[in-house]
Amino acid sequence: MRTLIIITALAVFPVSSADYIAGFPGKPAADEASRTRRVLMTDVSGDVAVAKVELDYPDARLVDYFTLARLGGERKIIHKSFQRFPKAAAKH
Repeated sequence: MRTLIIITALAVFPVSSADYIAGFPGKPAADEASRTRRVLMTDVSGDVAVAKVELDYPDARLVDYFTLARLGGERKIIHKSFQRFPKAAAKH
């Protein structure tokens, strides 16, 4: 079983990869059309690599850092860290 470590401003707690994946509905979010994603940086050294990805959502900007390894001829994500930056609510 793979375990993810979730770190918030208040706590650090482990979550199994199965529980983490179960938190996603398996279909696009209602606001999917207004979300953008872009790869900001990659660095490859032989069989390992890192990537920095920005996700711009209506309510937050997230920055993901991925560590990848070549396993069985394919690159696989072996680690993910991220930071969420909430956006201020729009004033009407």
